Amino acid sequence: MRTYIKRANGDCWSGEEWVNLNSVMGARDACDFETYEAATGHLEAALKNDTEGQFADARIVTVDD
Repeated sequence: MRTYIKRANGDCWSGEEWVNLNSVMGARDACDFETYEAATGHLEAALKNDTEGQFADARIVTVDD
């Protein structure tokens, strides 16, 4: 199972930048937070510091491999 922070446009958060989950090689591994709890903690922290609205439409998605 993989857990991502993802936007509606298909981009996922790698922890450093947004990358397109569907077209960037290695994005599935780079964006995988491995647990829902890890993704939730990261997203909550990002939302607190998000002055540019980069995470406004982000959500946590869990996908079976």
